Amino acid sequence: MKTPIVFAMDDGYAMPTSVAIYSLLRSYTGSNIEIYILFKDYLSELSRALINHAIKSEKVSVSLNYLDVKNFIGDASSHIEHITEATYYRLVLPELLSDYDQCLYLDGDIVVLGDIKELCDIELQPEEYLAGVSTVKIQT
Repeated sequence: MKTPIVFAMDDGYAMPTSVAIYSLLRSYTGSNIEIYILFKDYLSELSRALINHAIKSEKVSVSLNYLDVKNFIGDASSHIEHITEATYYRLVLPELLSDYDQCLYLDGDIVVLGDIKELCDIELQPEEYLAGVSTVKIQT
């Protein structure tokens, strides 16, 4: 079974998301990967160019798919200053990716330090709807 990797973004998150994708591919040991980028209404050519540049890999075959969520989500504005509308796009993943049993959603402001292939290979049981990790606090 193929587990797609999903990111949600707007033009303001193109750079960090491209870094996350680049770091993901650098440590990925599989031979192919499917990546979905969720956006709403518009994604600039510069944003698309950053993402397209990040997926260039000589060792991994990447299938990149842009999904416009405008027909699945209304105005999802937040009253929390640092939360953008793109934060809510993940809530419609079951509708957007109904052909898949599961997906791996990653925030765009991360750096992937290890191989996520093992995470992609985990099969959730029918009664398991979500898997995640607790926030880890690193002391310096």
